[in-house]
Amino acid sequence: EEAASARRDFDNTSTAGGAVWAGTGDPGRLGLSIPLSGKGQQLGLALTRGAVVAIGAPSTNKGVGPAQVMVRDTTGRGGPLSAATELAREEAVLGVVGLADTATIEQMSRDGVPYLVLGGSNPGPQTTAFALVHGSEARIRGLAELAQARGIRTFAMLAPDNDNARRACETFRQAVAARSGQVVVEVKYPPNATAFTKEVEALKKQRWEALFVPDSADKLELIGPALAVADLWAQPTASVLAAAKEKSKRNGSKRNILLLSTAAGVSKKTLDHAGRYLQGALVAPGYHSDPDQPTAARFVTEFRGLYGRDPGASDAYGFDGIHLLRACVERGARSRADVLRILTSGAEFPGVTGSLRFGPDHGRMDRALIYEVADDRIRAQP
Repeated sequence: EEAASARRDFDNTSTAGGAVWAGTGDPGRLGLSIPLSGKGQQLGLALTRGAVVAIGAPSTNKGVGPAQVMVRDTTGRGGPLSAATELAREEAVLGVVGLADTATIEQMSRDGVPYLVLGGSNPGPQTTAFALVHGSEARIRGLAELAQARGIRTFAMLAPDNDNARRACETFRQAVAARSGQVVVEVKYPPNATAFTKEVEALKKQRWEALFVPDSADKLELIGPALAVADLWAQPTASVLAAAKEKSKRNGSKRNILLLSTAAGVSKKTLDHAGRYLQGALVAPGYHSDPDQPTAARFVTEFRGLYGRDPGASDAYGFDGIHLLRACVERGARSRADVLRILTSGAEFPGVTGSLRFGPDHGRMDRALIYEVADDRIRAQP
């Protein structure tokens, strides 16, 4: 108690930012700075569930003891900055998994604390923060690259009329052009639309093989049937290419198409509602529970055993954040500086959202996971 009081007094009077006294961190103590009340409570609980599975995973280094996860609620007094600072200075954690918050990233960087960020833009090389989540641009590029690698050359875009979708479409257009593909038509719809008859008719006037939809899985449940009504049927890539080569298929009214979407929130419910209209679709939600995915099989099994259901994306990022800090310790990190050295070295860490690897801007450099709808399953693609 006296030491904690002295630290607070020093912090109140020091203008040096705390980097000298903040300490090296305890390799057995890891921090989780998340909302546990208010509107963000469900997110915080999901991240906590993932962290619980991570600390229960067997160690790959017998010389490393068990880890503790210290938790702080970001919705309390002082917000994310106060929560992360308490973890770093009072709990002496080796690193913190927390929310994207500019002030917090700046303070953790001054204190030399590794800070794994849940969301937001890439933190930049001047910080000690690293992005745990692939940006939307990386997921969109992944969709375009996989479709083109499988032989698709012509594309259409159906997107909501808002700024985020405009940026997504521009990213997709650039990714397609980089591999000599072509976007032949782009159609917009109101963000709150629930019917797409006019938009689909406009799309059908042009010849293309794949349709990119930068919207949520909920909206995809409505768009898939609307396409089918116009005889545009989502099918696997091989079926799309085979049909395109047959004159009878090209001249008929029915067309096979490949559906591409960011599809945030895609789940078994999506397939229950509209699975027959989404066959062969390639989606990039960041994470989806696939027990056949090699790096995620143990995570899915253990999560089901603990919670009786499949993990979601937030559960997965909670796991990857804590698991990544543990992996640094198992690779020899005994201080915060050691963790930062490992994370900036280009080393790769197997995770459930991909093989985590960070670039010069501290964003993720590994390929974003792409999933394919196959019958009643959503399978991760190699």
